[in-house]
Amino acid sequence: MTAKEFWGRVKKLIKAHNLTQEQFAKNIDYPIGTLKGSIHFDRYPILPLAIDIATALGVSVEYLATGNDRETKDKRLKELTDRQAALKISELALEIYNETSKK
Repeated sequence: MTAKEFWGRVKKLIKAHNLTQEQFAKNIDYPIGTLKGSIHFDRYPILPLAIDIATALGVSVEYLATGNDRETKDKRLKELTDRQAALKISELALEIYNETSKK
């Protein structure tokens, strides 16, 4: 994990939100010069700023720092598990229906 990767993810997300760096800096109430300097010189932000950036972009600080997001992965795994359980229940219900409707 490097500051360059952190800022690369930030820049990508700013663009995905159809914002300029100037607009984004204003949204998080942070001086644009300081933001651009941090990006240009690959300086990690202090934690409160990293939290503000992540919150404004709708991601976790973990994602910005590492490219991974355990919370999102956990949610996706739960959704997948729930879907698989629902499918199994549907299959069992269909089996029961077919067996009982034969009589």
